[in-house]
Amino acid sequence: MEIPEGFKESCPANKVLLLLRTIYGLKQVAKAFWKFVSIGCRRSNVDNCVYYKRDDSGLSLLASWVVDLIVTGEEDTVSHQKSKLKEMVPIDDCGNMDEYVGCKVDINRDEQKLKFTQPVM
Repeated sequence: MEIPEGFKESCPANKVLLLLRTIYGLKQVAKAFWKFVSIGCRRSNVDNCVYYKRDDSGLSLLASWVVDLIVTGEEDTVSHQKSKLKEMVPIDDCGNMDEYVGCKVDINRDEQKLKFTQPVM
């Protein structure tokens, strides 16, 4: 953590800063991940922020980053997963995504392709 602008002069280098509140509700997010397990999702062995569920209606994936969540899969499966999640936690459904975590998202349903493009800084 860096000392914010305007405080560098008044804060000696050998001091620590006390964080007075959580950033992005991180405490609550960790607890919410376990709700995915309660609706039958399993955590991916590859990435701890990805959960999946496979059943008769198909495969659904849930990917989380801080307080954002992507739910993808067959349309019926996604609708079912979102309704289950809405029963447990307050969520806003933003519809199809065109941007996520600063990346442009291109979805081509005909070719079944999903492309993330990070802008050059």
